[in-house]
Amino acid sequence: MAHKGFVLQEFVAHRDDVTAVCMTPGGQMFATGSLDGCVHVFSVGNCDPLLSIEALTPVSSLVFSEDEQSLAVGLQGGSVRIFSILPGRSREGRQYTYRESVRLHGHLTAVTALSFSPSSKYIVTGSADTTVKLWHARPSREREQGEIMVVDEEILRITTHQSELTTLSFTPNEMWLISGDKKGRVLIWNIARNVVVKEIIHRGPIYAAEVHPRERLLAVSSGDRTVRFWDIEAFAPAGRTPARNNPASVVIFTPPYGTPVVAVDKAGLDIWEISPSIERDDHLSLGWGVAPSAARIRTGSASGSKNTQLVCVCVQGSHAAVWVANLKTMKPFCLAPDSDVSVPQTPDSDSVLAASIVPQEELKRLESRTVQGETAAYIPPQDIRHITHTPDSVVHPSGTSTHTPRRSSRGRSADRGRSLAERQNEEVAQQKREREVEREREAKEKRQREAKEKARLARERERERERERPQEKDRLGGYGDVPDAISATSFLHTKAETPTIASDHALVQEISGQTPKMLRVLSGRLTVLRGVKTEWLRAEFNRAIDTLVEKDDPAITADVLKGVNFRGAGMSLEHMTRMVSLCTDLLQSRFEEHVVVGIESGVSLTKCFSPVILPMLQGPKGAEGSPFGLGN
Repeated sequence: MAHKGFVLQEFVAHRDDVTAVCMTPGGQMFATGSLDGCVHVFSVGNCDPLLSIEALTPVSSLVFSEDEQSLAVGLQGGSVRIFSILPGRSREGRQYTYRESVRLHGHLTAVTALSFSPSSKYIVTGSADTTVKLWHARPSREREQGEIMVVDEEILRITTHQSELTTLSFTPNEMWLISGDKKGRVLIWNIARNVVVKEIIHRGPIYAAEVHPRERLLAVSSGDRTVRFWDIEAFAPAGRTPARNNPASVVIFTPPYGTPVVAVDKAGLDIWEISPSIERDDHLSLGWGVAPSAARIRTGSASGSKNTQLVCVCVQGSHAAVWVANLKTMKPFCLAPDSDVSVPQTPDSDSVLAASIVPQEELKRLESRTVQGETAAYIPPQDIRHITHTPDSVVHPSGTSTHTPRRSSRGRSADRGRSLAERQNEEVAQQKREREVEREREAKEKRQREAKEKARLARERERERERERPQEKDRLGGYGDVPDAISATSFLHTKAETPTIASDHALVQEISGQTPKMLRVLSGRLTVLRGVKTEWLRAEFNRAIDTLVEKDDPAITADVLKGVNFRGAGMSLEHMTRMVSLCTDLLQSRFEEHVVVGIESGVSLTKCFSPVILPMLQGPKGAEGSPFGLGN
C-alpha cells in the first residue's frame, strides 16, 4: 500500500503574520495567533473560524487545556490571558463564544512558552526574559456563568535559565516540570520541593521536550538535529536517533501506550520504535516546505473502520495549511491487525469542543482526487507533492546507525497471517543481528583506540628525538657545522623528519586538537606584522627592528623582509648593520624559505649600501692602506 499525505486545507488565517499555533489534545481543532492581535479557532477540515478573539496585543504563544475548555494566550507584552470556551452563537455568527477568566502579569517581555498540567491544576509560563512561573489553577464556582477556571498567585518562580524559553511540559503525575531554552539547556524541576532534579545540556536550541505517557522517559529534540531519549528515573541517556537533515519541531509518543514515536521536521516525518533498541520503522517525505508548528496523532471511528492519522499545522506569513498523513499506510501501524489497534475514547458529548473527526469517506475522496489530479476549492493542485521513501536504519543507544532493508508490500501483507512462533523466531534473529552489529561496533572502536595510541607513541618518540638534538646557534656563523657540500635543501630535508601517523582518523583528531592553538599563534603573528609595517612606513626603523629582535621569530622576520623595499627607504648605515644581523639569523632556520629570504634580503642590502661601504673599505684615494688593511 502506498504512503499517502496531502494538504487538507490551505487558507489565509490572519491579516498579519501568524506567530503562534496550538492544537487541542484530541487533534480536532487548532488555534492560531497573529501580530494583528487576533486569535482564531478552526476545525480541522474547515476554513471558517469557529471562534475569534480580538482586541489583543500581538500574540506570542498559545495552548489548550487538557479538557479543551480553556485557551491560554501569551502576549508579547509579557501578560497571559486565559479564556473559557463556551457553546453558543456569537455576534459574528461563530459557533462558539468566549469569556475571559484570568489575566496573569509578571513577565517583562514576550511569553514564548505555555503549558497546562494534565489535570489543569497548574499552568506554567515561560518568557524571553528567561524566567519561568508556575501558577495554581482551580475550577471556578461560577461555571454556570461561563467562568471555568480561576488562577491564584504564582507558587513557583524559576530564574535559572539564561536564554529565552522554548518549551514547557509536565510529567503525567504532575510532580516534575520540564523546561527547555534556546541555548540547549533542559531542566527537570521537583514542583513540591522547588529544586532542580536534573540538568541536561544539548547542542543547539531545544525545539521539543515530550514525556512518555506511561513511563519515565523523556524525548528531547534540539538543534543538533537528533532526538535524544533520557531515562528520568535513573537520569541516564537511553539512546538517540542519528542526525537528521533538519531538527524535529514536534515529537509525539503515540497514544495510548507511547509507542512508536513520531518525529516531524521540515521534510517529513519519521516513525521510531524505542524498545528494545531505537529503530526507525518508516519515513514519509512531504513537501510542506516549513517545519510544522503543531501536530497531533488522532484515532477514531468512521463508518465502522478504524483510522490513525497525523494532523500537522504549518504556517508561513499569514497563511496556514493543514496536512494529513495516514499512518495506517506506514510501519508499524500497517503491520498490526485491526483488532490489535487500540483506539482512545472520543470526547464526551458535553465537551464544548467535541468537534467531529473528518469522515473517512471524505479523506478517501480527497486522496482519490489528489491522485487523479482534480482540483478542489481548498486544495490547490500546485500544492500536491509526490511522496517518496527513504531507507530504514537501526540506531542503537550508543548512536551507531546501520541499514535495514525494507520489506515489500507483499511481505507486509504476509506478516498479518504469521503465527506466534514465526514472529518469535524473527525477533530472536533480529536480536542476533543486533548483537553482531554491536560486536562490530566494539571492534571498530577498539581499532580506533589502538590507532590513537600508536599515533600518541609516535609523537612522543619524535619529541624525544627533538630534545636530544643539539640546539646550538651561531648568529653570524652561517650554517655552523654543516659541510659546504650539502645544499640548503638537502640540509633541511635531513633536519626535518615527519612523524608517522598511524591512521587518518588519528591525524584528523590531532589536527583538530591543535587548531585553536594554531589560530592563536596566527592571530598574534598578524598583530606583530601590522605593528612592524606601521612603524616601517613611519620611518621608525629602530623600533621596527627592536620588535623583530624581541619576538625572535624567523617566520615574522621573513614575512617582514619579503615585503620591504630597501631602496629609497631612507635607512642609515646603522639600520643596515642591524638588518644584516636579522638576515644572518634567518640563515640558521630549518626552513628553506626562510634561508632564501635571508640570502635575498642580504643581497638587496648589499646592493643598496655598496656605494657607501666600498669607499670605506678602500680608504682615502692615494692612501697606502685602509683601516681594514686592504690597501688600494
